[in-house]
Amino acid sequence: LESVTEPAPPAEMPCEDPAAASEMQSKENLKEMSTQAPPSSIFYDTFSTEKQQPAPCADATASTQIPVNGSKILQDTRGSDSKRWFVLDGVLGGATAPEPPSANGSTANVPVLEVFSLAGGVGKTSLVATLGRALSTRGERVLLVEATPFGFLPYFFGANDCRPGELRTFRPPASSSDAPIRLATVDSESLPTEGTEQDSLAAKIQGWAQGASRVIVDVATGSPAATQELSPMAPTVLVPLIPDVNSVITANSIDAFFRQRANGQGAEPQVYFVLNQFDPSVLLHLELAKALHASLGERLLPFALERDPAVSEALADGMTIIDYAPDSPSVDDYTRLAEWVAQAMAPVNANPRSSRWSER
Repeated sequence: LESVTEPAPPAEMPCEDPAAASEMQSKENLKEMSTQAPPSSIFYDTFSTEKQQPAPCADATASTQIPVNGSKILQDTRGSDSKRWFVLDGVLGGATAPEPPSANGSTANVPVLEVFSLAGGVGKTSLVATLGRALSTRGERVLLVEATPFGFLPYFFGANDCRPGELRTFRPPASSSDAPIRLATVDSESLPTEGTEQDSLAAKIQGWAQGASRVIVDVATGSPAATQELSPMAPTVLVPLIPDVNSVITANSIDAFFRQRANGQGAEPQVYFVLNQFDPSVLLHLELAKALHASLGERLLPFALERDPAVSEALADGMTIIDYAPDSPSVDDYTRLAEWVAQAMAPVNANPRSSRWSER
Protein backbone atom coordinates (compact mmCIF):
# COMPACT_ATOMS: atom_id res chain seq x y z
CA LEU A 1 0.00 0.00 0.00
CA GLU A 2 1.08 3.52 -0.71
CA SER A 3 2.02 5.33 2.46
CA VAL A 4 0.11 8.45 3.34
CA THR A 5 1.97 11.28 4.92
CA GLU A 6 0.36 13.83 7.19
CA PRO A 7 -0.05 17.12 5.33
CA ALA A 8 1.67 20.11 6.79
CA PRO A 9 -0.41 22.47 8.87
CA PRO A 10 -2.00 25.17 6.78
CA ALA A 11 -0.49 28.55 6.87
CA GLU A 12 -2.19 31.30 8.77
CA MET A 13 -5.01 32.69 6.68
CA PRO A 14 -4.72 36.31 5.74
CA CYS A 15 -7.17 38.78 7.09
CA GLU A 16 -8.66 39.46 3.67
CA ASP A 17 -10.61 36.15 3.64
CA PRO A 18 -12.23 35.61 7.06
CA ALA A 19 -14.73 33.02 5.74
CA ALA A 20 -11.97 30.78 4.41
CA ALA A 21 -10.06 31.20 7.67
CA SER A 22 -13.10 30.10 9.68
CA GLU A 23 -13.66 27.04 7.47
CA MET A 24 -10.02 25.98 7.77
CA GLN A 25 -10.09 26.46 11.53
CA SER A 26 -13.21 24.24 11.77
CA LYS A 27 -11.43 21.45 9.85
CA GLU A 28 -8.52 21.65 12.25
CA ASN A 29 -10.89 21.45 15.24
CA LEU A 30 -12.54 18.32 13.85
CA LYS A 31 -9.17 16.67 13.32
CA GLU A 32 -8.15 17.41 16.91
CA MET A 33 -11.47 16.06 18.29
CA SER A 34 -11.00 12.74 16.45
CA THR A 35 -7.74 12.09 18.31
CA GLN A 36 -9.13 12.95 21.77
CA ALA A 37 -10.79 10.56 24.23
CA PRO A 38 -14.64 10.55 24.24
CA PRO A 39 -16.26 12.88 26.78
CA SER A 40 -17.05 11.41 30.19
CA SER A 41 -20.67 12.66 30.22
CA ILE A 42 -22.92 12.93 27.20
CA PHE A 43 -25.52 14.65 29.47
CA TYR A 44 -23.34 17.73 29.70
CA ASP A 45 -22.68 17.71 25.96
CA THR A 46 -26.35 18.28 25.27
CA PHE A 47 -25.93 21.76 26.73
CA SER A 48 -22.77 22.66 24.73
CA THR A 49 -24.01 22.78 21.15
CA GLU A 50 -23.85 26.54 20.69
CA LYS A 51 -22.45 27.63 17.35
CA GLN A 52 -18.84 28.81 17.67
CA GLN A 53 -18.24 32.28 16.28
CA PRO A 54 -14.94 33.05 14.54
CA ALA A 55 -12.63 35.53 16.21
CA PRO A 56 -12.45 39.05 14.86
CA CYS A 57 -10.06 39.56 11.96
CA ALA A 58 -7.81 41.75 14.03
CA ASP A 59 -7.11 38.80 16.32
CA ALA A 60 -7.32 35.86 13.90
CA THR A 61 -4.65 33.88 15.77
CA ALA A 62 -6.64 33.82 19.04
CA SER A 63 -8.53 30.67 19.99
CA THR A 64 -12.26 30.74 19.18
CA GLN A 65 -13.26 27.85 21.46
CA ILE A 66 -14.82 28.73 24.80
CA PRO A 67 -14.82 25.97 27.43
CA VAL A 68 -18.29 25.03 28.61
CA ASN A 69 -18.93 24.52 32.30
CA GLY A 70 -21.73 21.92 32.44
CA SER A 71 -22.37 22.42 36.17
CA LYS A 72 -22.82 26.14 35.71
CA ILE A 73 -25.35 25.62 32.90
CA LEU A 74 -27.32 23.12 34.98
CA GLN A 75 -27.53 25.61 37.83
CA ASP A 76 -28.75 28.33 35.49
CA THR A 77 -31.26 26.13 33.67
CA ARG A 78 -34.82 27.25 34.25
CA GLY A 79 -36.81 24.84 36.36
CA SER A 80 -33.81 23.08 37.86
CA ASP A 81 -35.78 22.67 41.07
CA SER A 82 -37.30 19.19 40.88
CA LYS A 83 -40.27 20.24 43.06
CA ARG A 84 -41.60 22.23 40.13
CA TRP A 85 -42.16 19.01 38.18
CA PHE A 86 -44.55 16.50 39.70
CA VAL A 87 -42.88 13.29 38.48
CA LEU A 88 -39.34 14.49 39.27
CA ASP A 89 -40.45 15.45 42.74
CA GLY A 90 -41.93 11.99 43.23
CA VAL A 91 -38.91 10.11 41.82
CA LEU A 92 -36.20 12.17 43.50
CA GLY A 93 -37.96 13.11 46.70
CA GLY A 94 -40.19 10.10 47.18
CA ALA A 95 -43.31 12.26 47.40
CA THR A 96 -46.73 10.66 47.15
CA ALA A 97 -49.32 11.77 44.63
CA PRO A 98 -51.79 14.01 46.44
CA GLU A 99 -55.03 14.88 44.72
CA PRO A 100 -55.16 18.66 44.43
CA PRO A 101 -58.28 20.19 45.93
CA SER A 102 -58.57 22.50 42.96
CA ALA A 103 -56.37 24.00 40.32
CA ASN A 104 -56.38 27.39 41.99
CA GLY A 105 -56.70 26.21 45.58
CA SER A 106 -59.69 28.54 46.00
CA THR A 107 -63.46 28.33 45.65
CA ALA A 108 -63.98 32.04 45.08
CA ASN A 109 -64.50 31.59 41.33
CA VAL A 110 -66.68 28.48 41.44
CA PRO A 111 -70.00 29.40 39.76
CA VAL A 112 -73.14 28.88 41.83
CA LEU A 113 -76.55 28.11 40.34
CA GLU A 114 -79.45 28.63 42.73
CA VAL A 115 -82.60 26.72 41.76
CA PHE A 116 -85.48 28.61 43.37
CA SER A 117 -89.24 28.76 43.26
CA LEU A 118 -92.00 30.57 45.09
CA ALA A 119 -94.42 27.71 44.41
CA GLY A 120 -94.11 24.07 45.35
CA GLY A 121 -94.59 21.08 43.12
CA VAL A 122 -92.64 22.46 40.14
CA GLY A 123 -90.10 19.60 40.02
CA LYS A 124 -87.26 21.62 41.50
CA THR A 125 -85.38 18.77 43.21
CA SER A 126 -85.65 16.39 40.27
CA LEU A 127 -84.37 19.17 38.04
CA VAL A 128 -81.33 19.68 40.29
CA ALA A 129 -80.54 15.96 40.39
CA THR A 130 -80.93 15.39 36.65
CA LEU A 131 -79.06 18.57 35.71
CA GLY A 132 -76.17 17.56 37.96
CA ARG A 133 -76.15 14.13 36.36
CA ALA A 134 -76.16 15.66 32.86
CA LEU A 135 -73.20 17.89 33.75
CA SER A 136 -71.27 14.91 35.12
CA THR A 137 -71.50 13.30 31.67
CA ARG A 138 -69.59 16.35 30.42
CA GLY A 139 -66.81 15.63 32.90
CA GLU A 140 -67.76 18.38 35.35
CA ARG A 141 -67.16 17.81 39.06
CA VAL A 142 -70.50 19.03 40.38
CA LEU A 143 -71.40 19.75 43.99
CA LEU A 144 -75.13 19.50 44.69
CA VAL A 145 -76.42 21.17 47.85
CA GLU A 146 -79.95 20.57 49.10
CA ALA A 147 -80.86 23.45 51.39
CA THR A 148 -84.31 22.16 52.36
CA PRO A 149 -85.77 20.87 55.63
CA PHE A 150 -86.89 17.53 54.18
CA GLY A 151 -84.57 16.52 51.40
CA PHE A 152 -84.63 13.51 49.13
CA LEU A 153 -81.91 14.50 46.64
CA PRO A 154 -79.55 11.63 47.63
CA TYR A 155 -82.19 9.06 46.62
CA PHE A 156 -81.65 9.95 42.96
CA PHE A 157 -78.14 8.52 43.26
CA GLY A 158 -78.86 5.21 44.94
CA ALA A 159 -78.84 6.32 48.59
CA ASN A 160 -81.32 4.92 51.08
CA ASP A 161 -80.99 7.64 53.70
CA CYS A 162 -80.44 11.35 54.13
CA ARG A 163 -77.53 12.61 56.26
CA PRO A 164 -77.85 16.35 56.96
CA GLY A 165 -74.56 18.20 57.25
CA GLU A 166 -72.48 15.40 55.73
CA LEU A 167 -70.62 15.67 52.42
CA ARG A 168 -71.12 12.51 50.35
CA THR A 169 -69.64 11.35 47.05
CA PHE A 170 -71.63 9.26 44.58
CA ARG A 171 -69.67 7.53 41.83
CA PRO A 172 -71.02 6.00 38.62
CA PRO A 173 -70.61 2.31 37.80
CA ALA A 174 -67.10 1.13 37.01
CA SER A 175 -67.95 0.89 33.32
CA SER A 176 -68.79 4.62 33.16
CA SER A 177 -66.31 7.42 32.56
CA ASP A 178 -68.63 10.13 33.95
CA ALA A 179 -67.43 12.32 36.78
CA PRO A 180 -68.56 11.55 40.35
CA ILE A 181 -71.07 13.81 42.06
CA ARG A 182 -70.66 15.24 45.53
CA LEU A 183 -73.77 16.03 47.53
CA ALA A 184 -74.57 17.68 50.84
CA THR A 185 -77.88 18.26 52.58
CA VAL A 186 -78.41 21.08 55.05
CA ASP A 187 -81.48 22.68 56.55
CA SER A 188 -80.86 26.37 55.97
CA GLU A 189 -83.74 27.29 58.25
CA SER A 190 -82.02 25.63 61.22
CA LEU A 191 -78.74 27.54 60.84
CA PRO A 192 -78.09 30.10 63.60
CA THR A 193 -79.17 33.55 62.52
CA GLU A 194 -76.60 35.26 64.74
CA GLY A 195 -73.77 32.76 64.38
CA THR A 196 -70.26 33.43 63.16
CA GLU A 197 -69.41 33.77 59.50
CA GLN A 198 -68.01 30.23 59.55
CA ASP A 199 -71.48 28.92 60.47
CA SER A 200 -73.21 30.49 57.48
CA LEU A 201 -74.57 28.50 54.56
CA ALA A 202 -72.16 30.23 52.17
CA ALA A 203 -69.18 29.24 54.32
CA LYS A 204 -70.32 25.63 54.47
CA ILE A 205 -70.74 25.48 50.71
CA GLN A 206 -67.31 27.02 50.12
CA GLY A 207 -65.78 24.36 52.32
CA TRP A 208 -67.58 21.58 50.48
CA ALA A 209 -66.78 23.06 47.05
CA GLN A 210 -63.05 22.34 47.18
CA GLY A 211 -62.24 20.69 43.85
CA ALA A 212 -65.71 21.30 42.36
CA SER A 213 -66.15 22.90 38.95
CA ARG A 214 -69.58 24.29 39.84
CA VAL A 215 -72.21 24.29 42.62
CA ILE A 216 -75.97 23.79 42.22
CA VAL A 217 -78.14 24.62 45.23
CA ASP A 218 -81.70 23.38 45.67
CA VAL A 219 -83.26 26.11 47.80
CA ALA A 220 -86.31 25.51 49.92
CA THR A 221 -89.51 26.87 48.35
CA GLY A 222 -89.79 30.60 48.91
CA SER A 223 -87.06 30.59 51.59
CA PRO A 224 -85.84 34.14 52.29
CA ALA A 225 -83.21 32.86 54.73
CA ALA A 226 -81.50 30.64 52.18
CA THR A 227 -81.48 33.28 49.45
CA GLN A 228 -80.05 35.80 51.90
CA GLU A 229 -77.34 33.35 52.97
CA LEU A 230 -76.37 32.65 49.35
CA SER A 231 -76.23 36.29 48.24
CA PRO A 232 -72.48 36.70 49.06
CA MET A 233 -71.72 33.96 46.52
CA ALA A 234 -73.37 35.98 43.70
CA PRO A 235 -75.41 33.05 42.38
CA THR A 236 -77.24 32.86 39.09
CA VAL A 237 -80.89 31.95 39.75
CA LEU A 238 -82.88 29.44 37.71
CA VAL A 239 -86.63 29.31 38.36
CA PRO A 240 -88.56 26.27 37.07
CA LEU A 241 -92.15 27.00 36.07
CA ILE A 242 -94.90 24.57 35.25
CA PRO A 243 -97.41 25.67 32.60
CA ASP A 244 -100.31 26.76 34.75
CA VAL A 245 -101.83 30.06 35.81
CA ASN A 246 -100.09 29.96 39.19
CA SER A 247 -96.69 30.02 37.49
CA VAL A 248 -97.65 33.06 35.45
CA ILE A 249 -98.64 34.89 38.63
CA THR A 250 -95.55 33.90 40.62
CA ALA A 251 -93.17 34.67 37.71
CA ASN A 252 -94.09 38.33 38.02
CA SER A 253 -93.29 38.23 41.75
CA ILE A 254 -89.80 36.71 41.48
CA ASP A 255 -88.00 39.95 40.62
CA ALA A 256 -89.70 41.78 43.49
CA PHE A 257 -88.69 38.97 45.85
CA PHE A 258 -84.98 39.21 45.01
CA ARG A 259 -85.07 42.98 44.91
CA GLN A 260 -86.38 42.96 48.46
CA ARG A 261 -83.72 40.46 49.54
CA ALA A 262 -80.94 42.62 48.09
CA ASN A 263 -82.32 45.66 49.95
CA GLY A 264 -79.69 47.91 48.43
CA GLN A 265 -76.83 45.86 49.92
CA GLY A 266 -75.64 44.40 46.62
CA ALA A 267 -76.48 43.67 43.03
CA GLU A 268 -79.59 41.67 42.29
CA PRO A 269 -78.87 38.21 40.86
CA GLN A 270 -79.46 37.25 37.26
CA VAL A 271 -82.73 35.34 37.13
CA TYR A 272 -83.72 32.92 34.35
CA PHE A 273 -86.81 30.78 33.92
CA VAL A 274 -87.38 27.36 32.37
CA LEU A 275 -90.66 25.58 31.65
CA ASN A 276 -90.84 22.18 33.31
CA GLN A 277 -93.34 19.33 32.84
CA PHE A 278 -94.33 20.85 29.52
CA ASP A 279 -96.63 19.00 27.13
CA PRO A 280 -96.62 20.44 23.59
CA SER A 281 -99.80 18.55 22.75
CA VAL A 282 -101.83 20.58 25.28
CA LEU A 283 -103.17 23.86 23.93
CA LEU A 284 -103.12 25.54 27.35
CA HIS A 285 -99.40 24.78 27.72
CA LEU A 286 -98.67 26.36 24.37
CA GLU A 287 -100.68 29.50 25.19
CA LEU A 288 -99.07 29.87 28.61
CA ALA A 289 -95.61 29.44 27.09
CA LYS A 290 -96.40 32.25 24.66
CA ALA A 291 -97.63 34.49 27.49
CA LEU A 292 -94.55 33.79 29.61
CA HIS A 293 -92.24 34.58 26.72
CA ALA A 294 -94.03 37.88 26.16
CA SER A 295 -93.60 38.73 29.86
CA LEU A 296 -90.08 37.43 30.51
CA GLY A 297 -88.44 37.85 27.13
CA GLU A 298 -84.99 36.30 26.72
CA ARG A 299 -84.92 35.31 30.38
CA LEU A 300 -87.22 32.40 29.53
CA LEU A 301 -84.99 29.67 28.14
CA PRO A 302 -85.74 28.86 24.48
CA PHE A 303 -86.53 25.23 25.26
CA ALA A 304 -88.72 23.36 27.75
CA LEU A 305 -88.37 20.23 29.85
CA GLU A 306 -91.17 18.02 28.60
CA ARG A 307 -93.39 15.97 30.88
CA ASP A 308 -92.22 12.39 31.24
CA PRO A 309 -93.63 9.80 33.69
CA ALA A 310 -90.25 8.06 33.59
CA VAL A 311 -88.84 10.83 35.83
CA SER A 312 -90.93 9.59 38.77
CA GLU A 313 -90.20 5.98 37.91
CA ALA A 314 -86.48 6.71 37.89
CA LEU A 315 -86.62 8.15 41.42
CA ALA A 316 -88.49 5.06 42.64
CA ASP A 317 -85.62 2.99 41.29
CA GLY A 318 -82.94 5.22 42.86
CA MET A 319 -81.81 6.86 39.60
CA THR A 320 -82.14 9.92 37.45
CA ILE A 321 -83.86 9.54 34.12
CA ILE A 322 -80.46 9.73 32.39
CA ASP A 323 -79.55 6.34 33.87
CA TYR A 324 -83.06 4.89 34.03
CA ALA A 325 -84.22 5.69 30.48
CA PRO A 326 -81.25 7.03 28.51
CA ASP A 327 -83.23 6.96 25.26
CA SER A 328 -86.07 9.08 26.64
CA PRO A 329 -86.72 12.45 24.90
CA SER A 330 -86.41 14.08 28.32
CA VAL A 331 -82.71 13.21 28.36
CA ASP A 332 -82.23 15.41 25.31
CA ASP A 333 -83.98 18.26 27.15
CA TYR A 334 -81.63 18.00 30.12
CA THR A 335 -78.65 17.75 27.79
CA ARG A 336 -79.69 21.08 26.27
CA LEU A 337 -80.11 22.53 29.75
CA ALA A 338 -76.62 21.36 30.73
CA GLU A 339 -75.21 22.96 27.58
CA TRP A 340 -76.95 26.22 28.41
CA VAL A 341 -75.60 26.18 31.97
CA ALA A 342 -72.07 25.47 30.71
CA GLN A 343 -72.26 28.42 28.31
CA ALA A 344 -73.95 30.85 30.69
CA MET A 345 -71.68 29.94 33.65
CA ALA A 346 -68.35 28.55 32.54
CA PRO A 347 -67.05 25.96 35.03
CA VAL A 348 -63.71 26.49 36.72
CA ASN A 349 -60.72 24.28 35.86
CA ALA A 350 -61.99 23.74 32.34
CA ASN A 351 -58.39 23.54 31.08
CA PRO A 352 -57.48 19.82 30.91
CA ARG A 353 -53.82 20.65 31.62
CA SER A 354 -54.81 21.61 35.16
CA SER A 355 -56.25 18.19 36.00
CA ARG A 356 -53.77 15.45 36.85
CA TRP A 357 -54.94 11.86 37.04
CA SER A 358 -54.56 9.97 40.30
CA GLU A 359 -54.72 6.36 41.40
CA ARG A 360 -57.51 5.24 43.74
